[in-house]
Amino acid sequence: MTAKKRLLKLGALLAALLLIAAIAGVAASFLGDPVSAAIAQKGIDCYLRQQYPHSQLQVKKPVYNFKLGRYTVQVQDPDHVDAHFSVEWKPHFLGGSVCYDSYDTSVTALHNTALRLEESFGSYLQPHLAQIEGLKQIDPRVEFTATAYEDLSPYLQLDMPFDPRQQLPLQLQLFVDLGDMSCQQLAALFTQVHQRCLNAGVAVQCYHLSSFAENGPTIRVENLRPADIESGQLAALLQNALQNPDPIGQKPKEEITDEEYRQYRDRLHVSVS
Repeated sequence: MTAKKRLLKLGALLAALLLIAAIAGVAASFLGDPVSAAIAQKGIDCYLRQQYPHSQLQVKKPVYNFKLGRYTVQVQDPDHVDAHFSVEWKPHFLGGSVCYDSYDTSVTALHNTALRLEESFGSYLQPHLAQIEGLKQIDPRVEFTATAYEDLSPYLQLDMPFDPRQQLPLQLQLFVDLGDMSCQQLAALFTQVHQRCLNAGVAVQCYHLSSFAENGPTIRVENLRPADIESGQLAALLQNALQNPDPIGQKPKEEITDEEYRQYRDRLHVSVS
């Protein structure tokens, strides 16, 4: 073999190695690398033993988030259905460290419990509301009110079972395609929705509706209260809110004070566009 052929072979080998290294580098930037993942797993396991020494936690393998440059693991306490949370690990030249732990928000602040119950309420109400004409394809979204989310502890306990008749601060979001509807028709619809909820034993504190029609207007109704529905003047209330929009809603978000937002959040709003 001539010297020229040897050089060509060596060049081809180097080119192949460089290509492999480049592919591995790109893959590592998106998926992480086994060494960093093993360091993250070991570091997070150590952190969990120190932070939660009395819990027998189940820890999944780290998943790399290339956008944040972090590894994330999902953690579950098998003794509690709502005790699941995530821990994030930030790698660096010294190995890495835990940079985020969602336990306080997800478990202590009862957000997991709230989310589970919200899904249960939505699934429970769906067949009741689907009996209303025009709402057959409805996917109701039940949520705790924004005020309740500031502190859920007066209403919830970790792992509490679902009970549709339990009095909780709930709001119902309806995403539908109604086409063009008058305030009288909207009033009739909300009256049926409210009655169906009562018949199902679910006490909703606030109703919202968003209707997006392909060939019709976009209708939004926010902060409709049961007292408004039961007043016998619902159509007039909706018409008044439509004709007199809240001026706060026209202000840039950064200019709205906390007190103005709280007041806005508690008032009835109707828009058609």
